[in-house]
Amino acid sequence: MKINVIGAGAWGTAVANLLCENGNEVTLYSHENDAIESINKFHENKIYLESYNLCENLVAKNINEYNSECDLLINAVPTQYIRHYYVKHNIKCNSNLLNISKGIENSTNFLIHELFELILNLPQNNYAVLSGPSHAEETVNHLPTTVVIASKNQELKLQLQDLFNNSYSGLSFNVSVELFCLIDIDFLYSINSSGVNCIDVSFLIEFNITFSSSIFSISFDSLLFILSIFIYRSFLVDASTLN
Repeated sequence: MKINVIGAGAWGTAVANLLCENGNEVTLYSHENDAIESINKFHENKIYLESYNLCENLVAKNINEYNSECDLLINAVPTQYIRHYYVKHNIKCNSNLLNISKGIENSTNFLIHELFELILNLPQNNYAVLSGPSHAEETVNHLPTTVVIASKNQELKLQLQDLFNNSYSGLSFNVSVELFCLIDIDFLYSINSSGVNCIDVSFLIEFNITFSSSIFSISFDSLLFILSIFIYRSFLVDASTLN
């Protein structure tokens, strides 16, 4: 599969490296020439992952050379810079998009999928998110890692599960698709007759609990993450509703 990864920080580099080791054609895009040069010349990201060896087939390019023709786009740009970065470099998406960044855009309180709907006109069915208790250094070092992939598109979830899972000795990057909803999506805001903000969570979560210790722990971690966003956003009341 031809994969573009935008954002050559530690986590973006680690995910690009893993997918490259899994036999995919991966291009890692960055605006930092020092990082690009060190990845291509020395197979090491000396800026963000110094002393960790990367796959020799991993190619890094300047974001100004971006080619949107790929089978999957992976976003690793930090959330607060997504809007500026994608607009500035005129990035287009002609494929599915997997987001591996976290958080909410501080200036607008937009969730990440809302940003991509706005700037890329991306349908929700083409969007997925990966999250979990993982570290770039451990992933590059082939230490056991378990994460969650979530999407409204069941076929996409299963495709991404196959894409990430591997079987080399010492590496267990297990992807659970037990979580039905997107980790940062499906928060439906509505205004009731009294003008108070309320949230419809009627289809927020559908869990199929698997009593595997690793899957259960990551699902619970994701649940806590969802609830934290839910609580945060439930208190975002318009100034007008306070009158």
